[in-house]
Amino acid sequence: MEVVLAIAGKVGEYTVAPIGRQLGYLFCYRSNLNELRKKAKMLEEAKESVQHLVDAARNNGEEIERGVLNWLGRVDETSLQVKNFQGDARHARAGSPKWIDTASTPAGYMAFESRAKILNEIMEALKNPDINMIGVYGLGGVGKTTLVKDVARKAQEDKLFDAVAMSVVAQKVEVNKIQKEIAEMLGMKLDEESEIVRASRLHDRLKQEKNVLMILDDLWVGVDLSKIGIPFGIKHKGCKLLLTSRDQEVLTNKIDVKKPFFLGVLPEEEAWELFKQMAGLENLKENSEFMSTTTEVAKKCAGLPIAIVTVGRALRNKSLSEWRDALLQMKRPTSRNSNRMQEVVDSSIKLSFDNLESEELKNIFLLCTMQMDYDIFFTDLLKYSVGLGLFTGIYTIKEARDRLNTLISKLKATCLLLDSYSSDFFTMHDVVRDAAISIASNLQHAFVVRYEKGNEWPEKEQLRICTAISLIKSDIGGLPEGMDCPSLKFFHLDNKESNSFPTPDSFFQGMRGLKTLCLDQCVLEDITVVGELKNLKALSLLSSDIKQLPHAIGQLTQLQLLDLQNCSKLEIIPPDIILNFKMLEVLDMENSFLGWEGEEANSKGINVSLMEPKNLHELNTLVIWIRDPSVMPGDLLFKNLKRYKILIGDVWNWSGKCKTSTTLKLKLNISFHLVQGVKRLLEIVEDLHLDELSSVKNVLYELNGEGFQFLKHLLIQNNVEIEYIVNSMNLELIHAFPILESLVIHNLIKLERICIGQLSVKSFSKLQEIEVKNCHKLKNVFAFSMVKSLSRSLLKIETPYMKNENDARMLLFSEKVELPKIETLKLSSINSHKIWQDQPSAASYWVQNLTSFIVEDCRNLKHLFSYSVAETLVKLKHLEICYFHMIEEIILTEGRISNSTLPHSHEALFPNLEALVISYMDNLKTIWSVDHVSPNSFGKLKSLNINYCKKLLSIVPSYMLRKLQNLETIKVGNCGSLNEIVRIDGGDEDHGEVHTRLKILSLDG
Repeated sequence: MEVVLAIAGKVGEYTVAPIGRQLGYLFCYRSNLNELRKKAKMLEEAKESVQHLVDAARNNGEEIERGVLNWLGRVDETSLQVKNFQGDARHARAGSPKWIDTASTPAGYMAFESRAKILNEIMEALKNPDINMIGVYGLGGVGKTTLVKDVARKAQEDKLFDAVAMSVVAQKVEVNKIQKEIAEMLGMKLDEESEIVRASRLHDRLKQEKNVLMILDDLWVGVDLSKIGIPFGIKHKGCKLLLTSRDQEVLTNKIDVKKPFFLGVLPEEEAWELFKQMAGLENLKENSEFMSTTTEVAKKCAGLPIAIVTVGRALRNKSLSEWRDALLQMKRPTSRNSNRMQEVVDSSIKLSFDNLESEELKNIFLLCTMQMDYDIFFTDLLKYSVGLGLFTGIYTIKEARDRLNTLISKLKATCLLLDSYSSDFFTMHDVVRDAAISIASNLQHAFVVRYEKGNEWPEKEQLRICTAISLIKSDIGGLPEGMDCPSLKFFHLDNKESNSFPTPDSFFQGMRGLKTLCLDQCVLEDITVVGELKNLKALSLLSSDIKQLPHAIGQLTQLQLLDLQNCSKLEIIPPDIILNFKMLEVLDMENSFLGWEGEEANSKGINVSLMEPKNLHELNTLVIWIRDPSVMPGDLLFKNLKRYKILIGDVWNWSGKCKTSTTLKLKLNISFHLVQGVKRLLEIVEDLHLDELSSVKNVLYELNGEGFQFLKHLLIQNNVEIEYIVNSMNLELIHAFPILESLVIHNLIKLERICIGQLSVKSFSKLQEIEVKNCHKLKNVFAFSMVKSLSRSLLKIETPYMKNENDARMLLFSEKVELPKIETLKLSSINSHKIWQDQPSAASYWVQNLTSFIVEDCRNLKHLFSYSVAETLVKLKHLEICYFHMIEEIILTEGRISNSTLPHSHEALFPNLEALVISYMDNLKTIWSVDHVSPNSFGKLKSLNINYCKKLLSIVPSYMLRKLQNLETIKVGNCGSLNEIVRIDGGDEDHGEVHTRLKILSLDG
């Protein structure tokens, strides 16, 4: 009550009316401006005093009288009048001094580009009225707290919120602590003991603010906002939340943040700048030993800010020998010479590890340290985990694959694992890996040696309790005799750097409990001793130099996974070995054994026949190459295959850009109808390559009457009989290729049409890319019935070498064709006189979505575009034109009519074009063709490459100079008639100086 009375007294001392009258009076008298400023300042001071009293009352939950609030409102109105009056230039000249902005840039988070970008994105999200919850996730020590503090500072500077409060939540949610931190930032006292009462008071206090930003930092689990007292959503639409966590799933699954921001490590250049600052190396001389050592130390921090700051500060002003010693310790993270800077970094990672929700997650994380490369291959991790039996309630490799996918996703969400260049791989941050090796050594008694020299085997006592050993490209010496490792479950040796690796006969005798054995990239002479490891579940000889599997390997009856990838010298697998692997689920022989023998030779042959893997009833993953189809039994059938990559025939290789679960590459001179197993594979294949194939004319109906429901990629080549890919004439209508994404057709001599007859709506509805090459009887690429299905999906067309002599006068794309998503178009050896109509109809506006257009060797074309077509190519970024003998101009200027009938009319020509390549154009006289185009035409062109244009006189005429101001590179070669690169006419002198960004000008021949 005392506070309320104080407010009333203060308001009574100072009313608004006098200054209001003074304002009206001063409008007439310029000499009294200084008096106005004085009175205005006094009023502001009075308002501040009253406002402080009001805030104190509010903080204590007291109500403010309406008269006080009205007074504050009138003060704001009067202050605004004064401000507007002083801002008027006419009054300002009457005696007001020039305003000088003295605001300085606040100190804070370093303004690196990577951080500034995400900071700006968060600020934009805060300004968006439709977003009320924002999340940031990233690895521990990456700078999340620093970032959100900078966001808070900037939000206060920009006056986006009436109040900003922040609390660090940490692993254990302590509601009282969070409430206290928020209250203190709001200038509020919370003395109540009851958590519920405190929440109610805090809730009421926050409701008084129109706009408020709440920052909850370092979340490990979900939080109940109502328990804390934070009004949110429909309870307070002006309240916005900014949250940080190491775990993406905490934000998305437990708090419902829609699209959290990922904060990664610093790029190399930024990391080096920060490291130099922390270590005091700003004036470091280049090309010195000190420079090379400090650079290497900085790289070992791998862009992680906490590592950079900790290591940099620890080594500031240290000698070269101390720097070298620190580098040695960082290279050997398992060293007993642990130091404080390593402990600080490791403790951050161990905190994340300790908070993983299950032992399975922890085990998989630690198992990643056993990988030989920094990119971790999913299949490798699968064979390690299966062999070790890490999964609870999992009995098959198929189940293990699903579980592993789930666990990897969770580890990625915590940022302990990261995405890599391919979906088959993932990676681990260098600092995380080093910490993980240390954790594995301490918790699981793992012995990991990686890329090091001079290491010695652990003491015997350590070996007895050791559960995992991984030696990766290590110069540890040969394998000792008779190692006693009764607890050992996992042994991994990668010996790429050595020429041979002799295995003592007694080496594995003390490892009878071994579950996973990986002898990768080794020179292996005789591995008979491996047959004694009867408990082995996973055996990998990846990329090893081995010529023959010994008979003793057949004793591994518990084996579930056998990896023989890249054993290119493997020539002999004796009969009956594979047949003994009754539990085998995965057999991978990519780029390996090719010596399969026929069934009739099995009893007296030296090699295995296909009947052996056929009779493995648990087999669900198979990777093999059958070069000679004649050895295939007629009843070859792999009933349970879910994943496979099978090559049949002698024309294939193992390469492929498509990542699918099932791949079949098939070349059969015999009728495939005789091989029922092949038909079964065709039913579930996702990536299919066909070569030759006798007696097939209609691919769809003869190979798979169901329509290839799972097929995503189809390549057909080298066939002299196929006439149609789909011929549905007089046949039952089916959904043909409903999820096909890419279609490649090469050298089909008799192919007349891709499709003939009616197609269902779902047919080809997902097709994104099509390539046709050397199909000279093909009348058109797209039947109208096919185009209807393609209209919403097709992104890329390549049609090299189509030479149908009978259809030279036909348009390649008629006005009926609509492909609105097409982005890439490549045409070669098209015999048509025109690619499209000179005046495109509204139906064919689809060309405006092209971003890349390559056209070559189309001998009948006299021009590439009409002006109207060129106007529609508003998104084109790359244009390449090669091998034309008749074209004199690229853009036809005759009958130029702006295409106002299209859905979007554009006057500028190629406004987004960045690269233009023109070569082998014998008759080309001008590149640009038109001398009057809008200022935005060609405005983004950066690269111009011209070669072998015999009649070209000039590259850049004067009228194009101002349009090409972003041009950075001009390369010209073998243009015999060329007189000038840039032409400047006298009539253009009044245009003034032209600025250019040209960096490279290359002339050749």
